[in-house]
Amino acid sequence: MPTVLSNAGPLIALAKLNRLDLLAELYGEVQIPRTVYNETVTQGLTYGAHDALTIKIFWQCQGWVIIDVSDCVLATYNPSMILDRGEIEVLAIAQNLSDPLLLLDDEMARIEARRLNLPVRGTLGVLVQSYQ
Repeated sequence: MPTVLSNAGPLIALAKLNRLDLLAELYGEVQIPRTVYNETVTQGLTYGAHDALTIKIFWQCQGWVIIDVSDCVLATYNPSMILDRGEIEVLAIAQNLSDPLLLLDDEMARIEARRLNLPVRGTLGVLVQSYQ
């Protein structure tokens, strides 16, 4: 089974749909960089986003991994385009894994993942997979 890494977009979308449970059903476990957690939960709670609390509670209940990305890992990856910090960290981590699956909604990040020959799926792909 692949190591599944997610950026903020799919987490926020699935939280808004109240379907974060699909991640557990389909993948068993999903990992995120601390930057993604801070973006979706810490900053989200600051702005009063209801999905931020949903993500926080779900992540705590699942006991899933939040990865602290070292500068060494980031130094091994040089993106070919401008991406946000969470996307960069997800891509950098994935390059060090033997069997990753990336959950990314941003098109530029998806293009970069494909350039690196990393498998990628978006929120819609998660929903379609769960339907099948």
